[in-house]
Amino acid sequence: MENPVITEHRIRGERFYTIERRNKIAFYTTNIAAARYWIKNVVDGENAAVPKDEIAQVTP
Repeated sequence: MENPVITEHRIRGERFYTIERRNKIAFYTTNIAAARYWIKNVVDGENAAVPKDEIAQVTP
C-alpha cells in the first residue's frame, strides 16, 4: 500500500480529516482516531483483518 496522507480541513468551524490515496479522497471522517484506524486496518480497499474461522483453519 502506498503511503496515504491524512489532511485536516475546517468547514464552518468543524474539523474534518481526509485520507488521500492516488490523488483521490479514499476516506473522510470527523475523528482522527478513525482515520488512523482506517490506515492501519485497510489495505487496497479491503479490510486487512482476518476472520476468526480462517485463523482456526490455519492454526493446528
